[in-house]
Amino acid sequence: MSTASASFAVFGRATREGRADPGPAFVLPTLPPLLLIVAMTSLFGDLAGVFDLGGRSFPEHFVPSALIISAIAGAGSTSAQVAHDFRSGLIDRLRLGSPSLLPLLIGRFAFEAVRILPGFAILVGVGLAFGGAADNGLAGVAVSAVLAMLLSMTLAGVFHTVAILTRDPQTPLNLNPLGTIFAFLSSAFVPRAQLPGWADAVAAVNPITAFADASRAAMIGDLTSGRVAWGLGVGCVLALASLALAHSTLTRTLRKDHS
Repeated sequence: MSTASASFAVFGRATREGRADPGPAFVLPTLPPLLLIVAMTSLFGDLAGVFDLGGRSFPEHFVPSALIISAIAGAGSTSAQVAHDFRSGLIDRLRLGSPSLLPLLIGRFAFEAVRILPGFAILVGVGLAFGGAADNGLAGVAVSAVLAMLLSMTLAGVFHTVAILTRDPQTPLNLNPLGTIFAFLSSAFVPRAQLPGWADAVAAVNPITAFADASRAAMIGDLTSGRVAWGLGVGCVLALASLALAHSTLTRTLRKDHS
C-alpha cells in the first residue's frame, strides 16, 4: 500500500471515529469560540473607544481571532486513539506490515485539519451576525480557514507526541487549557500595544499571534500583505515540524520497545 493510500485509509478511520463520538471531534472546536464571539462582542462591543483598533469595531477585530481559536479548542482529538492503538497492539501490527508509520500520522493530521471546517463555517456566520466583517469576501475567509487548519495540525503534533510518550489517552487532552492561556497571551483579543510589557514580550514570540494577525489581515485588511504571508509561512513550517516531531518520537519509541 502506498503512502497516499495508507494515509487516506487512516483518514477514513479517523473520520469514522469522529462520527461515532462527535463531541470531541466536531462540537468542542466550535462551542468555546462560539461562546466567546457572543459574549465578547456583546459585552465589549465599545472597546474601540478604549483601545486603538485601527478604526475598526471590536467585533471586527475579534471575530478573525475567534476563527483561529477554533483550532485550539478540542485540539488533538485523535491523539487519544493513538494511545489506545499502542495499548491494543495495533501499532506493533502496523509496524510489521509497513516499513513506515508516517501514514498513520499523516492521515490523522489531515483529519485534525478538516474536522474544524464545519464549525469554522458556523463561526463565520455567527461572527458576521454579531458585527464581524469579511471585507475580502470568500477569499479572505478561505485564507483564515487555511490558517486555522495549519494551527490545528501544529497542535496535533504536540498532542500526538505526548500520547506516544505516555500511552495514556487522557494525558494529552489535559493539555487543552494551555492553548487557551496562549491565546490570551497573544494579539487574539486586544492589540499588542495594549498589553502589559511582559505580556507583549510573550505575544511577540507566541505563534498564535502570527496566526491571529494573519487571519485579521485576511478578513478585514490587505489580503496580499506580508502579515498574511508570514502567518501562512509560520503555519506551514510549524505544521511540518510538528509532524516531524511526532514521527521521530514514534520511531524512537518503537525502536526502544524492540531493542
